[in-house]
Amino acid sequence: MRHNTRLLNVLLAALLAPTAGCALPMILPVAVPRHQIETKTGITFSRPGGETLNLDMACPKTGKGPWPAVVCIFGGGWMSGSRTGMRPSIEYLAAHGYVAVAPTYRLAPKHPFPAAVADVRNCVRWLRKHAKEYSIDPDHIGAMGLSAGGHLSLMLGLASDEDRFGPDDEAGSGESARVQAVVNYFGPGDLVAKDWSDLAVRKFLVPFLGGDAKQRVEKGRQASPLTYISKDDPPVLTFHGDADRTVPPAQAYELHSRLSRAGLSNELQILPRQGHGWGEPHLSRTRLDMVRFFDRHLKGLVTCPATATAPQ
Repeated sequence: MRHNTRLLNVLLAALLAPTAGCALPMILPVAVPRHQIETKTGITFSRPGGETLNLDMACPKTGKGPWPAVVCIFGGGWMSGSRTGMRPSIEYLAAHGYVAVAPTYRLAPKHPFPAAVADVRNCVRWLRKHAKEYSIDPDHIGAMGLSAGGHLSLMLGLASDEDRFGPDDEAGSGESARVQAVVNYFGPGDLVAKDWSDLAVRKFLVPFLGGDAKQRVEKGRQASPLTYISKDDPPVLTFHGDADRTVPPAQAYELHSRLSRAGLSNELQILPRQGHGWGEPHLSRTRLDMVRFFDRHLKGLVTCPATATAPQ
């Protein structure tokens, strides 16, 4: 599930042309100059099992908070990657009026499921606990992620505060781990589906879930966002390439279908002839739709929604 390095810059460019055919009066995202954002690195948010987990943060230097926040989660098959790869993402979102953070999470196979899920949940709790210190609106927090990071962002939106993900899940902190909007870049929703290739099972699912087939099914259900769908879940926007050979496109269709059947607000964009990551012109369009999505659901702005692609 190695993400395309071009997509790590998914939030860099500044093309903000409106989408044709939108009947709503739009408020387009307006970025501030780079010198008007502030970045902080290496902030500790959790110490599971004696390990130190840090996050990087970017936030507006001007204007009046509190600001909505977005957790930006790197990909890499739950086995590799770094929060530093999300630096362009957090800076871009800060330039559009968000406190954006990129957390570290523990990686498989040394730390299999549920460690990564517990870590990102603890990051959301930390944001709420320190909301006043960093001028964050604790009631409006979103998540976005790439590939495995997309999966983890879905877990932040769909799993409830009553669900437990191992002894390191700091559920007793008194703060909610749920987010109010999710943008999922080609992350999987079902880890026990039959459409996974043998290569993906060996390379990603076995290290993340365990080698024993029976154990993989049991843990796979617990690790699948689809397992946690309920009627109080937040809005979800999913982007997926129809030529993705790592995470099957059927995963995106099934997620969209299941969320829709539950009566939940969700949008799906299937990108033609694109694989596990993409460049222009899709890069700018998906970036713009992501910011509009967060602006609608975290700021309450009226923007043009993305065009949903229905399952075939």
